[in-house]
Amino acid sequence: MTLAVTDAYVALATQIIERTAREYSTTPAEIIGPDRTRAITRARAAAAYRMWSESDLSLVRIGQILGGRDHSTIHYLIGRHTVSDAGRAEQERITRQREHGRLYAGLETAAQLAELAGHHALAADLRAKRRVIAGEIDADRCEP
Repeated sequence: MTLAVTDAYVALATQIIERTAREYSTTPAEIIGPDRTRAITRARAAAAYRMWSESDLSLVRIGQILGGRDHSTIHYLIGRHTVSDAGRAEQERITRQREHGRLYAGLETAAQLAELAGHHALAADLRAKRRVIAGEIDADRCEP
C-alpha cells in the first residue's frame, strides 16, 4: 500500500511505516489499521517511535498519519516501545549517531581553529581523525 504524500514529513513518515512493516513482517495497511494484535501493536509502536525520533512531527500529526489515533495513544506507544528491548537498542543506536555527529563536528571545528592559529600539523591530524570517524579512511592510515 502506498500512502498519500502531502508534504516532506508525510513522505518521511511513509518511508518509516513501510520500512517498519518490512522489518516486522506486516503491511503498512495493518500498521495504520485498527488491528490490536500484539505483533501489529509492536510494529505500530516502533513506527510511532521512529517518526517521533527521526522527524519534527508532533504527536498529533503522527496520530493522524497512523490511522487517526489520539496524541495520547501515540505518547503511550512511544513510551511502550522505549521500554522494550528493541526500543532500548534503537534508542542507544540513535544516541550513538548523535554523539558521532557531535564528535565529527567538534573535530572539524577544532581543525579550523588550529588552522587559523597557524598549527597546520595539528589541523591535519584532527582532520585525519575526523575522516577515520566518518569511515573515509582506516584507523591504520591515521597516525597518532
